[in-house]
Amino acid sequence: MLACVFWTVPEPTERRYLVRLLTSLGRTAKRQVLKNPILRKMFGEQIRWSAGNKLVTCLRNNRIDLVVDIGANVGQTQELLRDYGYSGDILSIEPGDEAHAVLLEKSVADSRWAIAPRMAIGAEVGRSRINIARASDLSSLLTASPTLRATYPGSEAIRTEEVEIVPLDEILEPYWSRYESIFVKVDTQGFEEAVLDGARDSLRRIAGIQLELSLVELYEGEPNYLGVLRRLSELGFEPHLILETNFSFHLRRQVQFDLVAFRSGSQPK
Repeated sequence: MLACVFWTVPEPTERRYLVRLLTSLGRTAKRQVLKNPILRKMFGEQIRWSAGNKLVTCLRNNRIDLVVDIGANVGQTQELLRDYGYSGDILSIEPGDEAHAVLLEKSVADSRWAIAPRMAIGAEVGRSRINIARASDLSSLLTASPTLRATYPGSEAIRTEEVEIVPLDEILEPYWSRYESIFVKVDTQGFEEAVLDGARDSLRRIAGIQLELSLVELYEGEPNYLGVLRRLSELGFEPHLILETNFSFHLRRQVQFDLVAFRSGSQPK
């Protein structure tokens, strides 16, 4: 619809309006902008400074050819990466039964997108129960804290599901010989420390990692963000990008952010 209204590159005043408009658009509308060459040109500056473009820029600089998406939910990361031009392979891992079924259905349209069997990633092989939240992207192996339940009503668990737990080291073993540079995204709703505990070998070999970290306790027993930052630093990673994720108007503060880190000494290529 926008393409019918704007056919030329707008003047500066119009561009400022378009920047505000793009910021306010929903995800579906943003994807249409990204797919349309005319609209991409009009929204060029806003696209350039968007979180998705910054992330893909980092991936390209570090020659990432495999993104491992742990806690993929229904494929939001795959959509984001493809929208902003990442064309390498993606391996999605998801423990929720319904979300996993959605991934399998959607992946048919992307030949470079593989879906692992339904599982959770943790410190060691085993089985556990995952709390499936009303908002499925808030599902976790941990229990939602009173703060999270008060802030995001969708975090309320509506059922539990039994799921197999597998260490990341075991999952990635077949991939080292096939890829030059692997990036791991971890979005496990408070279970990040267990993921890192099961990735001791992988953390010495991957090129980069993305973690969603909490500034307040949203899940009972989740790691403190400062401890995770120190751990990554000791492993030789340094922050390359910090992305805002969740702001709580209930608490009137930022409650989560995404840290994107790569091996120390990474330089533009």
